Parts: sequence; C-alpha cells; structure tokens
Amino acid sequence: MSAHLTVSGEIVYENLVRTLLTIAVEHAGAERGLLFLLRGDGQRIEAEAIASRDAVELNLRHGVATPAQLPGSVLDCVLRTKDCVLLDDASAPTQFSADEHIRGKPARSILCLPLVKQAKLIGVLYLENQRAPNVSTPARVAVLKLLAS
Repeated sequence: MSAHLTVSGEIVYENLVRTLLTIAVEHAGAERGLLFLLRGDGQRIEAEAIASRDAVELNLRHGVATPAQLPGSVLDCVLRTKDCVLLDDASAPTQFSADEHIRGKPARSILCLPLVKQAKLIGVLYLENQRAPNVSTPARVAVLKLLAS
C-alpha cells in the first residue's frame, strides 16, 4: 500500500515515472521495465528501467516500440483487452510463442499491465526477467495491479 501512496504523491512528471518504474521493477522481480503512454498517434515508450544488483537505472525515452524491445503481440493484447498478460515462462509454448521478441530473446518471465485512470486506459507497463521463470507471483501481481490503478 505504501508504494501506491508514494506514486500517487508524486507531481513532477520525471519523478513520477522514476518512482513508478522503480517500484514496479523491484516488486515484479524484473530486470527490465518499459512504460508506454497512449498518445493521439498511438502508444509511445516514455521510459525504460534496467535493474542491477545495486539500483534501478532509468532512461527517459520517447519513441515507438520495436520487436527488439518487447513482444508486440503481448502489448497488442493488453491494449485490446485492457487486461493483464502474465507469462510465467515465455520459453514454454503459449499463444505468444510466435512473437519475434519471444523467439529471439531468452525472456523467461513477462508481465504486461494496463495503466488505467478513471476507467480509461492511459498506458501500459511491461516487465520482464530474462533469467528466471515464475518470477511474478500472485502477491507481486496484486501489488502491481494496485499500483497500475
């Protein structure tokens, strides 16, 4: 609950993005996270977070996602359904197995969450761990869903 209060208390855009991604990456056990916001011309990457042993490094970005950055089929599914996609082990066969990103990268755990404000989809949070499967436990997903709301 304190993570939700921390994020909701931020008013400076860069601080909000940094806080959201840092908390999300840490709570998900992710190595990498991307924040997308919906704009008039579609979804755009706003920031990328990379976790190391000591810290989470944030890079503000403004651009369109490529297959090298994330599985487009997962992002499209979340945008279409406004529902969370969780792949406990992306190397196992799923409906997303044909995605270029999943075939080309050894991503193991993938979690993609819709960001909703007043019942309207405003963005997407994409988190991945390339080393371990089953990283996003139900408790972690519950915290992240609360954060995403």
